[in-house]
Amino acid sequence: MAGYFTAVRRVTANAAVTVLGQAARISVTLLALSGSIGNDPRDCLFAVLLCSLAADGFSCLLHVILCRIDGKRLGHSGERRSGIMKRILSVTVPVSVSSFLRSGLVAAEHILIPKGLVKSGAGYADAMAAYGVLGGMAMPIIMFPASFLYSFTGLLIPEFAEANGTGDMNTVRDTAEKTVKTVLYFSVGAAAVILGFSYDLGMAVYGSTYAGRCIRVLAPLIPVMYLDTAVDSALKGIGEQVYTMKVNIADAFISVIAVWLLVPLLGLDGYIAVIFISEIFNFALSIRRLSSVTGMRVGLIRTALFPLISSALSVGVSVFAVRRLLFIPAGTALSAVVGITLSAGLYGGMYFALKRINCLQPHSANAGFHRVR
Repeated sequence: MAGYFTAVRRVTANAAVTVLGQAARISVTLLALSGSIGNDPRDCLFAVLLCSLAADGFSCLLHVILCRIDGKRLGHSGERRSGIMKRILSVTVPVSVSSFLRSGLVAAEHILIPKGLVKSGAGYADAMAAYGVLGGMAMPIIMFPASFLYSFTGLLIPEFAEANGTGDMNTVRDTAEKTVKTVLYFSVGAAAVILGFSYDLGMAVYGSTYAGRCIRVLAPLIPVMYLDTAVDSALKGIGEQVYTMKVNIADAFISVIAVWLLVPLLGLDGYIAVIFISEIFNFALSIRRLSSVTGMRVGLIRTALFPLISSALSVGVSVFAVRRLLFIPAGTALSAVVGITLSAGLYGGMYFALKRINCLQPHSANAGFHRVR
């Protein structure tokens, strides 16, 4: 149902449901955990799961109500219902089966990781702690800037679908190129900022230098991860969702094998290597497919040259200013906030300045997007 509102460009409905759903999730979780559950971690975990289930049910109910209101407003006809349902099932059935298969492989991977860490010589408690720091502390920081891209990538699917449905391949190609360039500029900047202030983020958010080291190791992978999300959305918009699922299944299968082989030998470093292998493999196949289908021509290395140079300058100047001019201690929340804000401002300023004097081809995150309410 969320996909329906995205497809008809009613993003305000999705935004409202998301906000209300998250508010409900937070409220019921806090209420449950502050009640008489006790200190047993299993009881607390079960309560969190029940609260998440209740919040998802509430969000689903809101979507149902909004869909019914929209249906009454638009009216409907059953003349072509059977044909539409057949087309929908021809896509959803194979995608659903593939999704279940991939979920099973991902579950197997997560079961193998702590076992592999124990085999590498770590104690069980240390293995779970290291795995928790990487997956539960470092990854949320790595993926946080992507929240700004979710609305953008969500709108890619109907835009590509509309252009592809009318046979306007020039629009499909141009939108694909603008999408890749925009996400590349954003992701390289985000990677540089997180890399430059990884220690500050680890200490300010978690009070952990180890979390900061994990953030620093994963930061260079940010452009690949963000671009892969955008490219997958574009592929789904042009009817390549089955191919995307095949790639995801292959990715999950390779990850399971790599975890089984590398983690017992290399420990946490092996798991980090698996993350890099998985993300690069998935992105390489996806970008190749998008280029092949749309005729898109984007030189990633050449296009990345400006954001690499400008982000390095921005972060370098910001670190110097924070440490040498403002004398803000490292590892504090103030250092992270001031440094990240200054870096983002300098990076954005250089981008728009060069764009204004035509050193860059004009491309906007909103290029190709229209009639959004």
